[in-house]
Amino acid sequence: MATPTSPAHAIADELRAYQLVHDQETALQRGDVTCLERWPDYAVADAAVYEATLLDIARRAETTPAAGPAERNLVDAVSFSARSAAALWTIRPQLTAINPATGMVASMLTFLPRYPLTTVDDGARYHAKLRAFPAFVEGWCERLRADAETGVVPIR
Repeated sequence: MATPTSPAHAIADELRAYQLVHDQETALQRGDVTCLERWPDYAVADAAVYEATLLDIARRAETTPAAGPAERNLVDAVSFSARSAAALWTIRPQLTAINPATGMVASMLTFLPRYPLTTVDDGARYHAKLRAFPAFVEGWCERLRADAETGVVPIR
């Protein structure tokens, strides 16, 4: 039986921890408010680092030793998940976050009813998130402008 400290579990934990910090939307959809105060890293430089890190995790998962079929399935799932997240990230800001019906602004308006904050700390971190919104929008717009220069736009 595999132990939680096996190399396969370690690479899975690494992917989960990295995505928790850098993909708050997905974490929140799963009910995890650990990084509630953070916004997605939509800025061009941040997106490139995020994609490269996910691809690195995928490559390392592919060479991670597995003690049996369950661990082999785990490292295969980590590799697939990391590669899929990296591929999705290259289009996410342009195609989903700007959508007026389901994108970032719409999710801000429906956040509290979907994810009730239960502690004073949750409330303080949510206020910190709202105060950081202008900087988030600046990085987001930077990404949208850079993509538009290469012909990638949400609606043509």
